[in-house]
Amino acid sequence: MIQDLAGPGGDVKFLRTAEDVRYYQSLSSDVAGLVRAQGGYITGWGGQQVPLMRRIATLVSCSQNW
Repeated sequence: MIQDLAGPGGDVKFLRTAEDVRYYQSLSSDVAGLVRAQGGYITGWGGQQVPLMRRIATLVSCSQNW
């Protein structure tokens, strides 16, 4: 599980929690299969909304972590 807190010293305040689970299965001596699930939650704090671009950037960064 990954947890990020943004805000101290910055102008955007949010808390983000994410989880990435992977399962590998050998299909033959030189081939493996992969099943991957990701989920997360992001919320503003201190009366702030999470900017739309921050939400989109969060989804993209999680999906690029191979």
